[in-house]
Amino acid sequence: MKPYITFLILSFMIIFPGILFAQQQADYDNIITVSITDQDTVFARNSAFRSLKRQIIIDAIKDQLGVLIYEEYASQILRHKDIKTSELVSAYQILQEYTIGEKFTMKLQGTVRIDVLKEVLRKMNLVLKDDPWYNITLVVNKNLTIPIEQVQQKLDIYRIKIDSQFTYYQDSSWIIDHQSIEFIEEIFNQFPENQILFFIEEEKISDSDLIKGLRIRIFRKNDYQQITTFTVNFKVPVPPLSINLELEKIKSRLISAFSIQTCKRHLYDEGLESFIDIDVAGLSNPYERSEFEKSVIKKISGIQSYFLKNISNEAVNYELYSKFSIIRLMESFEAQNEAFDLIVDLDGTNQLKIYAIYKLDQDIVELDTWPFKNSVIDQLNKAFSETDENGEIVEIDETLIPEIEENEPNNNSRRFNYLPNETLLIGKISSRADEDIYQIEEPQEDETSSINIEWMIASKTSLSPQLKLYDDDFKFLNSYSLIGNQNRIKFSYTFQTETPKRIYIRVSDSVGFIQGETGGYKSYDYLLKVEWKN
Repeated sequence: MKPYITFLILSFMIIFPGILFAQQQADYDNIITVSITDQDTVFARNSAFRSLKRQIIIDAIKDQLGVLIYEEYASQILRHKDIKTSELVSAYQILQEYTIGEKFTMKLQGTVRIDVLKEVLRKMNLVLKDDPWYNITLVVNKNLTIPIEQVQQKLDIYRIKIDSQFTYYQDSSWIIDHQSIEFIEEIFNQFPENQILFFIEEEKISDSDLIKGLRIRIFRKNDYQQITTFTVNFKVPVPPLSINLELEKIKSRLISAFSIQTCKRHLYDEGLESFIDIDVAGLSNPYERSEFEKSVIKKISGIQSYFLKNISNEAVNYELYSKFSIIRLMESFEAQNEAFDLIVDLDGTNQLKIYAIYKLDQDIVELDTWPFKNSVIDQLNKAFSETDENGEIVEIDETLIPEIEENEPNNNSRRFNYLPNETLLIGKISSRADEDIYQIEEPQEDETSSINIEWMIASKTSLSPQLKLYDDDFKFLNSYSLIGNQNRIKFSYTFQTETPKRIYIRVSDSVGFIQGETGGYKSYDYLLKVEWKN
């Protein structure tokens, strides 16, 4: 690897590590009411909590697969060894719970690790809602009356579209052997835009004209190999003239035969792996580059890995290792995306030019006044109280009483909490994977040189608290950590040139998510205050 490329990659990782490796997470909530047996409210509460944990995972799976695929494969999915709430859900929050008579009701919110869930579902060879479509060519003997519309309705579930149809006569003079590789190659050449071919033909009894059923063969273009084959048998063998009558009798069974297992969609792109360069214009800052990687590149299942090669004023250059063909990769980039509108052009055999238009507005949340809680005051006294010269404990003064509180969700780069000047905030990092992002109130005209920040940890933790500063383009400015027993820090950051229009603070754990980690104190409460000065 060239030295300057290595430097660029390392610089990007150091400048923006938290967002580069950010987890894809989403919140789901559900509510349940259960009966209270023998006045045992604790048992009812635990039962409700267990049921809701399971339902939150089910809701997330349905959201990724769609209801039809989930219902078809629910039993296999929920029994899979990797469907574990402990690994798929990073945090829970009870939103509501109450008892009315003999009924207990709970509303629970869970934060699901979507990227981990997607990986598990892909291991099962399931088709996700955001997976791209495959256009196929359907080849059928002209004597067969296949219920094309019903077959297409079933294939829709697996995001497979019959784009072209080819019919042939069994005894056509130009077809010497319709089962030969030459015939398959000829069909692919007639419909070059389609990479997959479904071939439906009669299955005859050996040394007989009787037909015992239909055979479906699936081929891929890149190596002309038969991916799979499966058959749908008639109840009894029939002569050729009776085939469509028998086909009508087994129509529902024929349609049902098309499934994830028989269609083997996960094998369609094997053998297409290649390195593809993409030049992406329109990404004006590190934040948008990170969003492009997270919202576009990482969501295309055919991209097995990617590598940031170069950043210039005109474009960002990536090298992708893709199992998709270049045309299929273009289609995947052009698919609807929540964060970007993309204009994609083919620029050579293995190169794409992309113009990205970022379309998400940042949501800045004004924070509510902190509701006074004695339990929190007790916690703050425990963390920050001091002793006087007589050994007496001196409780905290009013300068350590919070004025506003964090508003969740506050852990992604599109939704920030607004932190006013000289206002004490109380917040919470709920897990090692959690992060809180704040936009600081803009300075007055005469307050443009430095910013003072006071940061305090108000609870016991085994995490490594870290605070980072970013400018208005989310360019990294500096980081600060609390080490060992240290629970408060004051520091000042001075701007050497013009003060940015906006400053962001990111509070988190310096390590981030660790798969399979156990143990306690994986959270912390904190106080935060900023003050502009000359």
